[in-house]
Amino acid sequence: MRNYLNILLTIILFFVSGNIFSQSPADSLNQNKVMTLQEVILALDKNPTLQAFDNRINSFKAYAKGARSLEAPRVTGGFWMTPYARPKMNNNGMDMGSNQDEGSLMIGVEQMIMNPSKRKAEENYMLGMSSVEQQMKNFERQEMVSMAKKAYYEWIILEKKLRVLEESEELLKLMIKSGEINYTYNQGGLSRIYKAQSELYNIQNMQIMARNEIRQMNIELNTLMNIEKSIVYKIDTSYTIAEYDVLPVDTTAIASNRSDIRNIEESIKLNTLRTNFELSKRKPDFGIQFAHMNGFGEMPNQFNLMGMVTIPIAPWSSKGYKANVEGIKFESASLRQRREAIVNEAAGNLQKLRTELANKKKQIEMYEKNIIPALEKNYNTSLIAFEHMKEDMFMTIDAWMALKMAKIEYLEQLGQLLKLQADYERQIEKQ
Repeated sequence: MRNYLNILLTIILFFVSGNIFSQSPADSLNQNKVMTLQEVILALDKNPTLQAFDNRINSFKAYAKGARSLEAPRVTGGFWMTPYARPKMNNNGMDMGSNQDEGSLMIGVEQMIMNPSKRKAEENYMLGMSSVEQQMKNFERQEMVSMAKKAYYEWIILEKKLRVLEESEELLKLMIKSGEINYTYNQGGLSRIYKAQSELYNIQNMQIMARNEIRQMNIELNTLMNIEKSIVYKIDTSYTIAEYDVLPVDTTAIASNRSDIRNIEESIKLNTLRTNFELSKRKPDFGIQFAHMNGFGEMPNQFNLMGMVTIPIAPWSSKGYKANVEGIKFESASLRQRREAIVNEAAGNLQKLRTELANKKKQIEMYEKNIIPALEKNYNTSLIAFEHMKEDMFMTIDAWMALKMAKIEYLEQLGQLLKLQADYERQIEKQ
């Protein structure tokens, strides 16, 4: 019996230890782990969308390696200058026998050699494609960074709202308890208690909604980081308000920092490489051919050695690359105009964002210095009067509701400011 128990205990320990050691690194994230915004941004590189760009970049680099290869050689074989079998006739018309001893069995090899400048131009073109893909990846990553910042800032605001609601819940519970005591001594009515209870239920309902939105932000960040969606963790609720509203708009910095503009610049460079590749088609390719003929009968063995060269400047063969070069010129001109349009649009967006940031800061400052302090004084005065039975509970609840709504509105304004800041950083592509 003891042996059976030992075996059973061993099996249980095996499965328990297996579950412990089989946890993935992502499972190490838990509710006690604090994820900073910078950690979230660094984890975005695991997103499959960005990894797909890496594979495309590597594919073009692989194509560049193959651009210098030569065409496969061609091997030929068969009969060479072998007549059909028929009787031989002399000058007098007499039969001299068959001619099966004439002709040869030929074996040959042929190799075309592409012009080295063509191969170099194609290699550079493939490497240029990888540079364009790299900038497209950078642009996509900046979009993800902006999405992560907005979700993170939204989570911060929700956490702060939840603190306000929890404080309000504790306050209402105390007021309800005080109201019940006063009712017991005939110093208050039930209507006051019911009003406070309805506000308490409303606060609890708002807490449920806030926690649900926090969970949604948690899932959104997990999706961007490409980790298990059920992983729960905490965030750092501290934040920094930048002074972007006082900085001038620098179009030179925009052109040098934005990945979409760098993508256009790389595309223009790529068009130059495409032009070089098309123009390289004007240059001839070379080839060499060798054949050995093994003669039948008394036919001697022979060989054939020939060189070949293409003539790409022929009118019927030059139309293609000339038309392609002309088309690339128009495409490059279009890209330059598009680059100018993006810089102009970005400068306008930054100017608008600077104005919105300045106005939003003024609104927040009004809440911090005037609105909330005034409502706090009103509430504290009402609360003291209520505690000394000099004011009705309704008045205290109304004062508290006004203060709560002001704090919630303040947090809404703060959230909008942080999102505007994220939009500004997206325009200048600041991490």
